Amino acid sequence: MTRDDDIVMALRPTFVREATVLAERLEQATASGSRDDVRTLAHRLVGTAGTVRDDGLVDASRELEEVADDVFSDDHAVAERARELVGAVRAAVAAIELDSPTSIRGDVAAGSSLPVVVAIEDNAANVALFRRIFERIDGVELVTAQSGREGARLAVERSASLVLLDMNLPDVAGEWVLGALQGPDGKPVTRVVVVSADASPAHEEIARNLGASDYVSKPFDVAHIRSLVQEACAESPPLVTPVT
Repeated sequence: MTRDDDIVMALRPTFVREATVLAERLEQATASGSRDDVRTLAHRLVGTAGTVRDDGLVDASRELEEVADDVFSDDHAVAERARELVGAVRAAVAAIELDSPTSIRGDVAAGSSLPVVVAIEDNAANVALFRRIFERIDGVELVTAQSGREGARLAVERSASLVLLDMNLPDVAGEWVLGALQGPDGKPVTRVVVVSADASPAHEEIARNLGASDYVSKPFDVAHIRSLVQEACAESPPLVTPVT
């Protein structure tokens, strides 16, 4: 199994949770005849299905989005496509639940019960600095990742209370990680603080629009990082569903 396959497996519980909600909302939007809502929900399902590489659901969601957006398509055609997609989503969810029922129920993962912070950073010096900072923060576990995909997987797998995210990563952009950690409502499923050498207002605006709760420029103030960590880890329960 490749690292990407591991990530897909780790994101399956997130898919189940998000897809279930979106299917219910899509069914309601179809019943009320709201084509704008149908189109929006179909668009969200494209991204949700993409996290688990379900190409069939991705294609079906795109088709519904296009049909709902087409002024020449009648309401009956839109409703029929929407009902088919709801059925397909629920079938995909059921298949995943049957394949791995324990993890989907969200049993607590084995290991530390401490709040977890995932630092996604490929610079060795910065990783070492984070470790020194966390040596002085009691009751918090630091987990590091040198790539965006691995960091996103760990954030879900370890039910992270906080993600410290560098935007310039060797495999994917930080924007990809922010997108991967969004729920069906477009909001982040855990708190994400961007820690970047790029202090430009434009980049900060992009990060915040994608769900970052804070943007810290390098070189950063250690006391500020410590404060953000303590604030995030004081929240209970964690915002990310545990995965086993």
